[in-house]
Amino acid sequence: MPSALRKIIQLTPVIGLAATLGATLAMSSGTLGAAQDRSPGQPSADARRIEGTWRVQITLVNCQSGLPFGAAFQALATFGREGTLITADGGLNPATRTAGHGVWRFLSPGAFEALSEAFLFTNGVRSGTQRIRQEIQIVPGGSEFTSRVSSQVLDLNGQPVFVGCAMSEGQRME
Repeated sequence: MPSALRKIIQLTPVIGLAATLGATLAMSSGTLGAAQDRSPGQPSADARRIEGTWRVQITLVNCQSGLPFGAAFQALATFGREGTLITADGGLNPATRTAGHGVWRFLSPGAFEALSEAFLFTNGVRSGTQRIRQEIQIVPGGSEFTSRVSSQVLDLNGQPVFVGCAMSEGQRME
C-alpha cells in the first residue's frame, strides 16, 4: 500500500468522518436530488426546515457498538434550496481535505438524507476521496438536528480503503 494512502487511513478518524458523517447507513434507492414533494422553484415547508447553514458537532463512533471515541470536532454544513450541500470540516487541516460538495433530499417530515464528497491530499498530492452519507432528523422546533453518519475513504481508483461512523448534532446558524 502506498505510504500516502496509509497516511490517509491513519488520519481518517480525524478527517471528520463528518460529517463523517452505527452501522453503514442504508440509503433509500434512487439518486439523491432535490426534495421530491414540490413544484419546481417552490420548496415545501418541510424542505425549508433543513435549508440554511448549520454549526455541527461531530463525534466519531465505533461502527459496531456505536460507542464514541476521540474528541468531538466542529464542522459547518450549508443545505441549499435546490438540494445542494456544501460542508467544511474543522477536524483536519484544509491542506489535507477540501470542502465537501453534495446533495440532500427530503424523506418525510423532519427526515432528510445527504451525500457529500471531498478530495483528500497527502503532502500536496491527491490521495483519495471521502464520501459521507448522513441520515438527518430535525428536532421539533427546527433549530437543531441529529444525524447518523457513515464515511468511506476511497483510493484514486474509487476503491474503498476505510469505513468509519459518527454521530452529529447541528444547530441552525441564525
